[in-house]
Amino acid sequence: MANKIELRGVLDRALGARWCLRGFAPMGSLAKISQSDTVYQRPPDERHVKELLKFYSKDLDNLFFPELTLGLSLDVIGATDEEDGWLYNGPLNEKSENYTKYWQHKVGSIFAKFYTLQGEAFRTASLSFTDDARCLCRIDGNHRLLAAEELLNEYEAKKNQGMGIDPDAVFRQVPFCLIIFKKGEPWRRVSATYFTNINFKALPLSAELNVRGIVRNTVAYPDDKLFAD
Repeated sequence: MANKIELRGVLDRALGARWCLRGFAPMGSLAKISQSDTVYQRPPDERHVKELLKFYSKDLDNLFFPELTLGLSLDVIGATDEEDGWLYNGPLNEKSENYTKYWQHKVGSIFAKFYTLQGEAFRTASLSFTDDARCLCRIDGNHRLLAAEELLNEYEAKKNQGMGIDPDAVFRQVPFCLIIFKKGEPWRRVSATYFTNINFKALPLSAELNVRGIVRNTVAYPDDKLFAD
């Protein structure tokens, strides 16, 4: 029997153009309801996944990642034209007279709730999924989620065998950004464009600059720390 996974966060337009839900959710839950698009995603680097698994087991003081970027297409969840119209003419339409009110509605295979706090300054939303619906596309963070999948599979296998396993790494809260695509929008092309912008247009930090920044920062990395780790 499928269980419910609820994603909650702040709802707003990114750069004034794209509706996004930004919040925190268990890493294992995000891995369960998402999948990568093999058309534009790079083939998984197993060595990198293993490195991430090792990193997840480190102390929490140094464990930090930027948000995972995911996509939600109304076509993929089977939204009707009426549900698409309800969403984009109501809770996602700033010009609607009902924009600031509380909304809840079933949209395709998900259940959506929208709240407005402090006038129009702060809006929140929650989207409920079944944990067997892999309806979110992974735009950025695929390797992190692949590592989370491995942890989740190990956790569930040992749990079914009656063995104790620390669920902490599987259910740690991580930040996410969920981009909402309208019905009929070419979301695969747009997702691929976002993937390209995030991964290829950003200027990577070379290993030399990274090491130089560490060695020169004697406050954060004194000699005894460098030699020890």
